[in-house]
Amino acid sequence: MKNAIIFLTVLFAFCNLSAQHQVYQNFSLQDQEKETIAQLINEYINGEIKPEQVFVDYDIKTFKSIDVAKEALSLGGSLYNITFDANILSIKKEGDNYMVEVMLYWHNPDTVSKSITVLGIMDFWVIKESSKWKISNYLNYYSRQWSTTTVGNFKFIYFPEFPFDNHEARKAVDFYKGLNDFFGITQTEFLTYYIAQNCDDISKLSGFEYFISEGNNSNLCAFYDEKNSIIYTSPSEGETHLHEIIHTINKHFPTCNTMLKIGLSCYINNAGSRGNDIMYHVKRFIDYAETNNVDFENFENLENVDEYTNIAYVIGPTLCNAIYRKGGKELLLDFMNNTKDMNDFKAKLKKEFKIKDFKTFFKQEMSICLKQGKSLINI
Repeated sequence: MKNAIIFLTVLFAFCNLSAQHQVYQNFSLQDQEKETIAQLINEYINGEIKPEQVFVDYDIKTFKSIDVAKEALSLGGSLYNITFDANILSIKKEGDNYMVEVMLYWHNPDTVSKSITVLGIMDFWVIKESSKWKISNYLNYYSRQWSTTTVGNFKFIYFPEFPFDNHEARKAVDFYKGLNDFFGITQTEFLTYYIAQNCDDISKLSGFEYFISEGNNSNLCAFYDEKNSIIYTSPSEGETHLHEIIHTINKHFPTCNTMLKIGLSCYINNAGSRGNDIMYHVKRFIDYAETNNVDFENFENLENVDEYTNIAYVIGPTLCNAIYRKGGKELLLDFMNNTKDMNDFKAKLKKEFKIKDFKTFFKQEMSICLKQGKSLINI
């Protein structure tokens, strides 16, 4: 049992908008180039130099955030705001360039054991551009020999052994168009869509040899980098990862409640999550609720059933179904445009559905979901 957002909660508990990081190495450099590169990494991690000053021109022109790693793995740009120290593990030369491996960690409060928690092990690809050492996103290095196919407004980049299917790719493009049409979104975008071998491969692609969230399931993971319009997924969902494609509408509804956004990514076309449809997760939660004390009044803070069934994958779709079943697209859009604050969201739900207590409401709505057997929104 884990809290629905325990991973992000742990990280953001260590966040500080002006976080300073002690950067050091356990070896003597004795090399002017390596000393320069170590200083470069130190200054960048500590925010003394901005991305546009230290990254290569390609990254500046290609990625809105410039630094892709800080947006990766659902970090949402917060990486360098987390309070951590950094140990440069190695600076290795590769041809004319350098690979720098850095361990990010923090000291645990237990002063007796002096233990640490490793946030991640990052790879920095450092190359020379215009006679200066610059950082290039590790993404560029890691995928340099991968295959690329563009279909419509999707640029698919995938590991060489992946059996790319143009028909499935076209389905993804058509679904994206239909999704935008359904929600009245006229500003479509060009999406980059990476297909890595598994979760570990996604982490490495993002620039992390290791990341703290690893270790639960090696094949069922993916994420959408909203800042850079990048989808990362694996062969389990292949070219048509509907759950992640649905996330692309989020930026167009900035005042939509997070629970509703997550719910839609599972609900539309019965996209589901972790390889299972929404009915699977609803059934598992109902069974769990029968033997556990569930605080429905604070549904946003409920614990996950386990590593497969995130509570947001149950509550979110259930709410989407209730709203759409009652008032169709009109009511759904009304909720998507006016519910960013959780208290406002709950108040609106209570008023619209005349809710006396959320326990009764959710039990009724989950029962209705199971009887339906599928989503009411099909693009």
